[in-house]
Amino acid sequence: MATQSEVNQKLLDAQLTALSNIAVTPKEVAYLSKVIIDGQKTADATGTLVTDDITAPYGYEWNMLTDTYKRLGANHIPIQEGFRRVVTVGNPQFGGTIYKYLNEDDSTLYEDGSSATADINGSTGKQVFVQMPRAYVLEYTVGTVAKTWMSLAPFSVDTGTEVIEATCDEAFRKTGWTTNGSNEWEHAYVSAFEGVLYDNSSASYIDGIATAPTLDLVNDKLGSVAGFKPTSTITIINGRTLCENGGSKQFDWHRYSFMRLCFNVEYMTHDSQTALPGYTENTSGPSFDNDALKTGLTLSLGNNSGSISGSANHLAGGGDGGFSGVVANSYRGIENFYGHLWTWLDAINFTNAQPFICGIDETFASDSFVAPYTRATTTSGELITQPTSNGYQSELFSGGFFVKAIGATSATKVTDYYYYASGNRVLYFGGDLNYGSPAGVGCLAAINASSLVAWHICSRL
Repeated sequence: MATQSEVNQKLLDAQLTALSNIAVTPKEVAYLSKVIIDGQKTADATGTLVTDDITAPYGYEWNMLTDTYKRLGANHIPIQEGFRRVVTVGNPQFGGTIYKYLNEDDSTLYEDGSSATADINGSTGKQVFVQMPRAYVLEYTVGTVAKTWMSLAPFSVDTGTEVIEATCDEAFRKTGWTTNGSNEWEHAYVSAFEGVLYDNSSASYIDGIATAPTLDLVNDKLGSVAGFKPTSTITIINGRTLCENGGSKQFDWHRYSFMRLCFNVEYMTHDSQTALPGYTENTSGPSFDNDALKTGLTLSLGNNSGSISGSANHLAGGGDGGFSGVVANSYRGIENFYGHLWTWLDAINFTNAQPFICGIDETFASDSFVAPYTRATTTSGELITQPTSNGYQSELFSGGFFVKAIGATSATKVTDYYYYASGNRVLYFGGDLNYGSPAGVGCLAAINASSLVAWHICSRL
């Protein structure tokens, strides 16, 4: 019987034969993937290779100097296509259970065509999450070129100078993870909607209001349900508690980074406002009461990505109907993945532009810079310090979305704004309904203390 290495070599030899008439530059070979990548010119002349193997690695590269993009690897996106809205009891990643999957094109229905309305609006104690399949990811930078690979299965890449192994993305790592294949979740979950307050005293979900809600931090909870205005004007600390009461953790740096990574790879851009316009352009003196909208405006999209616009939708969402632009978006079922309201990000703290992170399976805490929180590093182990001034992001550190440099514009490089303040800071992202060009999935604000409350900042699970 042939060894695995012999099988791999035969596969590579066959693909090299298929590519023998193509002029190529020095290759990057993704092993264990049944696909060979040259990073420049490929078999179908579109920047990708044709393959039926859904585990074949794929990704993109971004030249941070020239601000140009190229496809890498296979011509598919099975990870992104695996995002699914699902009705649950709590968050299955943190002890909850799956009830039923929703129809892929209409989230008011289940897969079998039966109505899901009573369950998605919270009246039966259930919630709606987006299930994301486990992925193995490799990110590295060569000069000014940032390269990102991902796959449903472990793989490694020969860059020509070294072989680098992809690792399980941090959104899927349980406590004790050290190597691929152990202590990993099969799926990660993020709330389909921004967090809505369940008021224990009235035994029901209630609309958010412009002022700070009265909270019972023992019995109240946040949930991911449709048909209510999100709860804002809460601190990141109270958001954390309410999410835990709701059977989840507060949305964190790791799930955010994975969501953003999947978006970037799929659309091959950092420019989320152009690719998937969000609710960011309501500049006519908006207020929470008139312009913050109810969850669920993207139910008609199902698991698909898209934007919802129109004054009728603004009115249907609980607004005054005075805005006719985009009022909601969804990335693969994640409603308002930026825009509408800023969103708290947990598992990360800043002190004087130095980010400290903890694992997704650890205990989240604000203003903590000791274990389990550790100083964030690049893929090469370099300690990260972000810029100490505000501006549009022009360069990212290797291996993630930490900001290395500013000096771009709303139409170049990352296209989203970065905000800095000295001292101990918490993080929120995305921009809000009247934020305009600085907004986007990459818009990051580390400028406030953990005590901040504001009507335009909410939490999600």
